[in-house]
Amino acid sequence: MFDNKIPSHFVFSLLFWGWVFGIVGMFLAAPLTMTLKLALLSSEKTKWLGILLSNKIRRIDG
Repeated sequence: MFDNKIPSHFVFSLLFWGWVFGIVGMFLAAPLTMTLKLALLSSEKTKWLGILLSNKIRRIDG
């Protein structure tokens, strides 16, 4: 999940899920973030947020 990622994504994920669920959230940070990413990519309205969490951001011309 964190391949070719800026380390800040990983740190932010740890901090966010740790804040929400405590130490358990820090252990589950990667699976929770992946689940959130897949949920966001499944809807057209939230697809842009899922793309921000992915490592394949493409430029759209036109």
